[in-house]
Amino acid sequence: MEELGLWVRRFPGSFLTDSHLKYLGWTLHDKHGEVRLRCVRALQGIYRNPEMAPNLELFTERFKARLVAMAHDKEPEVALEALRLLRELDRNLEEALSPEDCQSIFPVVFVSSRALATAAGSFLFQR
Repeated sequence: MEELGLWVRRFPGSFLTDSHLKYLGWTLHDKHGEVRLRCVRALQGIYRNPEMAPNLELFTERFKARLVAMAHDKEPEVALEALRLLRELDRNLEEALSPEDCQSIFPVVFVSSRALATAAGSFLFQR
């Protein structure tokens, strides 16, 4: 997944397509936390690039619910990286997250993990 993310960033003309991005989306549902973590990190690099973000609208529409749900992932590190990804998504695709999506993310500010709460607070501040 890391390599696919790298290929998408380096060769967007060839790999920034729904036929390649779907593999990243499918692995968001993997039962192993490490796989989900690597996938989220790969997506962060893609969403971080403002030139690539508009090409992710269909991917975002299809997998947004899963991305939002991952803010509550059972693996704290995955949840933390998912919050960082959602922040990049919100920054570069302004209309992608609905108020309802954000309402499910905001309560993470109150979790006991300081890193998660800080990431959620940063997302809230950006909104």
